[in-house]
Amino acid sequence: MMTDQERVRTWGEIALILGVSVSTAQRYHALAGLPVRKGGGRTSFVVAYRSELAAWLREYDKPLRRLG
Repeated sequence: MMTDQERVRTWGEIALILGVSVSTAQRYHALAGLPVRKGGGRTSFVVAYRSELAAWLREYDKPLRRLG
């Protein structure tokens, strides 16, 4: 089970964890399956988990530098 401390709630935080810009983090989500959950409705939001981001980054870091 993921804890609240694991949870990341903004594109800015996600980008900081990955060491990239917000637009690059969003591109990684769109093109390479960055594990970010998006919600809609009246207030849009994103949720990601630090452990999932770290695992994804270990697997995709080198190929993604070309997308950068």
